[in-house]
Amino acid sequence: MNITQLILLILFSVIGSYAGRYAQAMFSSELGRLASNGARTFAFAAVYALVNSVVVFLLASLVGIGISILFWFVLIMVFELVFNSMR
Repeated sequence: MNITQLILLILFSVIGSYAGRYAQAMFSSELGRLASNGARTFAFAAVYALVNSVVVFLLASLVGIGISILFWFVLIMVFELVFNSMR
């Protein structure tokens, strides 16, 4: 692995991690709003938030991984277009 690949790997990992955390924060704030509306009991809201926060964490991780993979595919396609046009 050369230095360019290492830098791109770190960059895309950071972008994917940020996107995953953003998705997790977005869903967690929605869960907090649902749990605090007073229509649910405290126990039901606590169990609901706990189960859904684990699901949200897994989904946010998948979002981050997916965005990183998407950036890699876009980068590979751009390189292929550039190198094929240079022939």
